[in-house]
Amino acid sequence: MLATSNPRTLASEDGITLVELLVAMIMSVIIIAGLIAVFTVTLRQSSRITNQVQANRKGRVTLTKAIEELHSACTGLNTLPIQAPSTTPSSPLAASNAVNLWFLSAYGNKTSAEPVIGEVTEHDLNWTATKTSSTGLSMGTLTDYSFVATGGEAPTWTFPALNTANATAKVIGTNVIAPSGKLFEYQTYNTSGKLTEVAVPLTATAAKTVANVKISLTQAPDSGDTRTGRTAKLSDSVLLRFSPGETGTEVENTPCN
Repeated sequence: MLATSNPRTLASEDGITLVELLVAMIMSVIIIAGLIAVFTVTLRQSSRITNQVQANRKGRVTLTKAIEELHSACTGLNTLPIQAPSTTPSSPLAASNAVNLWFLSAYGNKTSAEPVIGEVTEHDLNWTATKTSSTGLSMGTLTDYSFVATGGEAPTWTFPALNTANATAKVIGTNVIAPSGKLFEYQTYNTSGKLTEVAVPLTATAAKTVANVKISLTQAPDSGDTRTGRTAKLSDSVLLRFSPGETGTEVENTPCN
């Protein structure tokens, strides 16, 4: 009798080798690292854009407030809009310089629209450093200190002592950076009829000839992050006289005439 053969059926041995496993793991790590890099860059770009938009919005509001008041600086015949100021101010206020702008204004006063202005305000736009940004820049607060005239009339108004106790203080900007330490620039007409910069601090004599004021600022976001692409640079100016007067005349280069 012949014996029947009963061969063993081999089970399926499908799978991956150690080399294949290592390759798969390496590829997974590379893909995950790439996704993380894309996600990180996206977050950074989003943060940068958010900061820049916020800085631009804040800076424009600050600049607009200052410019609107300066546009109302010509308060009557022979008045001097830019001041030296009228009397010596007390610290932290200082004479007109690169970070202190003294000027007269009728902006918001009840007689500002009348032929004869009966009330004016002397302002000091004062920039004071308050903190340091993420990149080491000095950021500060721009405050409008205003003093309502106590008497007199154009052009000899009288004001209270120029100190913070007598002032109405209104913060118009925070996290403001003065580019190269210069927030305000004063210009007058030279003998050639061109606007040229006036040295600061302004003397009473120099203040009488200021025909243009330029305001330049760098605005940082609330976070104080001043890395590239996160701040906004803004500038504007107010022209107080369109052209120089005739040489030798009483009103030569005098603004508002």
